[in-house]
Amino acid sequence: MRDKRDRVLIDGGISWQADKLLEKYPIENIKEWKIDGTSNRYPMIVSTIENPVNDPWNRPTLPWNFNQGDGNKYNWIASSMHVKEYTYFRYTSIKETAIKLWQKKK
Repeated sequence: MRDKRDRVLIDGGISWQADKLLEKYPIENIKEWKIDGTSNRYPMIVSTIENPVNDPWNRPTLPWNFNQGDGNKYNWIASSMHVKEYTYFRYTSIKETAIKLWQKKK
């Protein structure tokens, strides 16, 4: 969920399945994001540029942290489990529920 301190707070374990999210809220920002439907069990929302200014729904791309986290503001972080060529992820939220966004780094 977005708080007043300009970051997205993520409640651990509560997240959208990408296919269900995209049915209700299709991505709007196709300049910076795409859907990869071949990489995983569910479609993946993937950045097409290194530092997107807006999230897939044309809102500012904000840092994130877990709701009971360490207070830091995270952006892209390396994933311990790579999926296809996507090695970095970040979060945003829709209706106070998290969705993971993916990116490949060079």
